[in-house]
Amino acid sequence: METIEIVSIISAMKRQERSYLSKDYLHSFSDQTERHCQFEGASNPGRSVDEDLRLFMINWCYRVIAFFNFRRDTVAVSTNYLDRFLSTTEGTNARKNRKIFQLAAMSCLHTAIKIHEAEAIDMTYFSDLSKGFYTVEQFIDMEQ
Repeated sequence: METIEIVSIISAMKRQERSYLSKDYLHSFSDQTERHCQFEGASNPGRSVDEDLRLFMINWCYRVIAFFNFRRDTVAVSTNYLDRFLSTTEGTNARKNRKIFQLAAMSCLHTAIKIHEAEAIDMTYFSDLSKGFYTVEQFIDMEQ
């Protein structure tokens, strides 16, 4: 292979790779007034999603994975699903509402487990983990 051909291939690969990146949804809002507020978990649904809530949900996913002795990289996959979803127009409501974000994060974990683990977790378990706040039907709707 000649140098020009190699450079052309690498350039094409770099362009393609850029299309896989998710948008920085945490900093894309025009109204950042509430970002300085103290973390309140997911208890304030009117507040936009921030780094603290994202980290809280990722840590929660790691605890679920550890409980079932699943692979930790399943959380990385579910986080990728979540970030990519939140970077789309379909993810707008989840970016703006902490409860919808929480449901989306839990649904992404469930999807990653179904695809990447030998055993799946029944959706009713996730509903139970939410202390009944989310129904099985809500999880199913979010996954679609």
